[in-house]
Amino acid sequence: MAWGSKTTIIDAANVTTETFSTAFSLNPGETAHVQVDANFPTTPTDSLVVNVYATLDDSSENWDDSPVYQFLISKAIADPHSLSFSLYGLYKVRLGVVRDGTTDTIVVSAWYRADGISL
Repeated sequence: MAWGSKTTIIDAANVTTETFSTAFSLNPGETAHVQVDANFPTTPTDSLVVNVYATLDDSSENWDDSPVYQFLISKAIADPHSLSFSLYGLYKVRLGVVRDGTTDTIVVSAWYRADGISL
């Protein structure tokens, strides 16, 4: 099957404390391509931490306390900085994005696209 539609899960959020994306589910065998954009201030002090949390629950989610994956988007890379990664083998996920210091407000957007393969 073809890739699904590009779906926004974070829409230009001003991030200081941990901000969570919209959750999404994957079918068995399905993969998601996720992209996160971080737009830092002119002279950034903080980098951006991207956490991937999972749950087995459908409606009353009991989210993991520790992330399954964690990425760092460095303040040292040209602005805006994009990070892509793929997810598979998880039922339901959401992103948590947070600065790694206490100074900056970082504008964050994120999207995913599922590959449409289902076993």
